[in-house]
Amino acid sequence: MIGVIPAAGNGTRLGEKSKSLTKVNGKFLIEYPLQNMLDLGIKNVVIIQNEKDIEEAIGRHWGDIDLDYVTQRKKKGTANAISLAKKFCGEDDICVILGDIISDMPLIKMKKEFYEKKYDCLVGATCVLDKEEIKKSYGIYPNGRFIEKPKDISNLLTVMGLGFFMFNSTLFDMIKITPKNKIKKEHDIIDVLNKFKKSGFFLMIGNHRNINTPEELQEVTNGKNNL
Repeated sequence: MIGVIPAAGNGTRLGEKSKSLTKVNGKFLIEYPLQNMLDLGIKNVVIIQNEKDIEEAIGRHWGDIDLDYVTQRKKKGTANAISLAKKFCGEDDICVILGDIISDMPLIKMKKEFYEKKYDCLVGATCVLDKEEIKKSYGIYPNGRFIEKPKDISNLLTVMGLGFFMFNSTLFDMIKITPKNKIKKEHDIIDVLNKFKKSGFFLMIGNHRNINTPEELQEVTNGKNNL
């Protein structure tokens, strides 16, 4: 399994050129998904950056992981960013973790289910008490379809997507046949998820936080969410 970390987002709100180079408790933000990859036994990871700042900060190796880099200079969506890693992935399965996530959730269990049930696509998710939280991420309908930042949450499961994905090698074919989102004019990863014949979600337990604002960064730095 090859790892892919989309990390081309800028860090304007966090005071950094690249969001993933924000320091969180003494480490770069991108080092947290790298640790998740290492825990999964992944030894090769492709990082999608917007310049060469991450490569200059991290280098070509992180622990036992060998790193490759691809540059996404124009914002064209997460699916487009992932597609740039195709030349490094070959016929391998792919684990995608977004570059702004801090989590201690046990991904190894998700990997086990991915292989045991032979999914084409498996998505990490969690149950939420407040359905309004789903509006900040993406939700899942009872029929297994995914929707990003839904406005109407009445028909959704109380399940929220997190930003962890496992795919077989058909991922790049699915990206290729998925049109751009009509509203954002970008290739949206959620639209790609709905193209797979056998997709599902894996319920995870643990702590998880996306870092997008100074307030969220401060909460993690202060020890909230036990991260």
